[in-house]
Amino acid sequence: MNQAPAPPPTPGRWLATSIGWTLGGVGSWLALNAAVLDEPYAEKTPAAPLFFLGFAVLHGLLWWRAAPGLVTDRETNTWVGLLAFAWLVGLVLFQFISLVVVLLAFASAFFYEPVNWE
Repeated sequence: MNQAPAPPPTPGRWLATSIGWTLGGVGSWLALNAAVLDEPYAEKTPAAPLFFLGFAVLHGLLWWRAAPGLVTDRETNTWVGLLAFAWLVGLVLFQFISLVVVLLAFASAFFYEPVNWE
């Protein structure tokens, strides 16, 4: 038998799950990198494959789980719906800005020449 599809989540429920996925993903990625890259910060280069692989997984997870699913209409267009829309715009901007920063970090690994400052 065919089941009817589940109704879309309310803007408040979508906002809560989106924030949860975002904070969980970014926090896990940062914690993993802090644990794996145990060198002093001044000596780190972002050339570690785990750094970029983890970012790719995080980036895909945010696009797959945190961003889609926001549905509003006139009945649910309240301050929670506006807050959810603002969060979605901020999340998309965060994704694009972080993608540019990580691509620049990836490119800088090709041009990095360690210099001994004495």
